[in-house]
Amino acid sequence: MNRRMNELIKNKSVFFFSVFLYTLALSFIVSCGNSDFDTGEGADSVTGDDSQREIGVVDNNSFWVRVRNVGATTDEESSDPDEEEVENTVPPVEILLTEYFSHEVSAFDSACEINKDSIPSDETIECLIEGPELDMQNHGGVSIHYNVPKDMCDYFEIKPFAYWQAYPGRGPAKVFIDESSAMGATCEITDDSGARQTCPTTRQQAFQMGLRAFFNGDVQCAYDYTNNESLGEAPNCCIGDYELVRTDSSGTDTSDQEWGGKPGNCLSGPGTRLAVGADETTAYPLHEIKPVAITGINDVLNVTDATSGISDYYNFDFANFIEDENNPPAAFGAITNPNNETFSRDMVQNPSNYYQFTCIDKADEVIARINLRIREWNDKESFLQYKEAGLGGANSSGAETGITGDIQDIWDWKDIEDSTQTGLSNPPIFNAPEKLPCFVTGVCL
Repeated sequence: MNRRMNELIKNKSVFFFSVFLYTLALSFIVSCGNSDFDTGEGADSVTGDDSQREIGVVDNNSFWVRVRNVGATTDEESSDPDEEEVENTVPPVEILLTEYFSHEVSAFDSACEINKDSIPSDETIECLIEGPELDMQNHGGVSIHYNVPKDMCDYFEIKPFAYWQAYPGRGPAKVFIDESSAMGATCEITDDSGARQTCPTTRQQAFQMGLRAFFNGDVQCAYDYTNNESLGEAPNCCIGDYELVRTDSSGTDTSDQEWGGKPGNCLSGPGTRLAVGADETTAYPLHEIKPVAITGINDVLNVTDATSGISDYYNFDFANFIEDENNPPAAFGAITNPNNETFSRDMVQNPSNYYQFTCIDKADEVIARINLRIREWNDKESFLQYKEAGLGGANSSGAETGITGDIQDIWDWKDIEDSTQTGLSNPPIFNAPEKLPCFVTGVCL
């Protein structure tokens, strides 16, 4: 009897211990699974500071984009110069430098978010990141946090904003240079009809005459800016081949040459700097398409200004908001050069006028898309009114209170849009005029 009782007790102990292990394992699995459904506690789940939301933890409820206000990191170090130097084990401290916020464009307090179970009929929402102009200029950009749930998309692609910095174009088909005269070299090129024309001596003359090259000691395509220091990086955007006929005292030599440029070299902005490569023929930037069906994705896109921290009085390199979507600046769309050649922005590999976040299926069809613009505000009071109550406008102007100066201190695309109509008679202090699209300033002429 005692023996059977002991065996029964032993068997029950094994059973209850097995139940305990099963329960413990089940709790662990559930807790791990729930980590994919981060609700973002500690962060504003709608529009405000997203800096405390964990990066890399997928929220499986919605496809969303938010701004983070983390501007930099720093290590805590001793300020005593006599203190013995030791390895610093203090982790970096995130510094909240800005007060940007993000929202869906129809309402200042609506999240930039598409629920995976209620995708809009047109598959797209428009969103804005808002911030004061000096914050954006001084800290040189924004940090964009994005999330795509698993089982919503097969693939995910980001196309950051880019714009035309200068005109691309084709060079002339034939060039004739005669160096046989003691009076100096002369140059002729063919025009679009094939007729020979005397080479102009400046790029501006070439554009005005409808010609494609000029001569100033040597022939240069009008769409090759590499001798123009005012254009900074000086891209060569001249495409095509040509026949060079060169005559000197020893005779005439004919050779086939290439102008050597690509149209994509004339693009600028984050869409070029954040590309994973460029098309070999066109130099249009290429961007990675990531498989996300099984895992989803939660990550950060750090958008920086090409001149971060430099007082250059521009934000347009990354702040891409425009007032009139139906009448965008020339730099945003298909661009037509002085020879009436149009270079389209509609090809698949071309970058976007938005920061474009796209959820796509296996056949490359759009499931959902977020088009994002970044808008800078001219004065903080208007910005805070909008942030708190949706009131006010970003492009306020007029004299600052108590000092000489205008509220509009730093140029954005609104100012460039205005300049195309009114000219640059009253620009800000240009420390870096090469950063403006040259067909706006005229420096490429």
